[in-house]
Amino acid sequence: MRELDPARGIAVWLVEARAVRVDDGPWAPLFTAVVQPNQFTATVERAKQDERPATLAQFWEQFDSDETATAVRTMLDRWGAAGYRRRLGPSHVVLEAGGPAVSGIRTVVALYTDGRVMVPFGSYAGQNSGVPVTALTTAEFRAQADALFGFGGTERQARTEPGWLTPERIEPLWAFCTTVAEAYAAALTAQGAQTVAQAPATAGP
Repeated sequence: MRELDPARGIAVWLVEARAVRVDDGPWAPLFTAVVQPNQFTATVERAKQDERPATLAQFWEQFDSDETATAVRTMLDRWGAAGYRRRLGPSHVVLEAGGPAVSGIRTVVALYTDGRVMVPFGSYAGQNSGVPVTALTTAEFRAQADALFGFGGTERQARTEPGWLTPERIEPLWAFCTTVAEAYAAALTAQGAQTVAQAPATAGP
């Protein structure tokens, strides 16, 4: 059980529930905190929440380069217009798309306010979801990504150099992101078809 209080951070992480009663009285629930944060943990959690931009307008205020801001804004506008999602972080925005995961949403890339781009190869391989997307784990896909972003071929959570994202790189980045999103969609469809195929047949009347 997790109780989130914006003013205090995480108040309870794990509780134990028991039923108790006094003499012949009615049973009553008794909740005991088993794991709970100390004051330092709560302070850190609160600081993390304070760092996160509350609005997209606050996110744009973090940019030092107009060129980078223009490139990120163009990507976000096109991403949203295509029907995809985005999620704000402390100094970045995550482009998301539907895919095989418990939440039904997976990370495509993250765009940072300093012009870096983070490519989650580990996530593509199922590091977080437990469901690898085969099309995004091939040697050919990795080689193309390395050539585009300048990676070394072994990084699991790869980040470009600051200032990588410029207006001139929007089109190749867009092509990469849509390739990932389409691979997620195909994997999700295949997963659904497999689930249907494995469902037990119902007996007739």
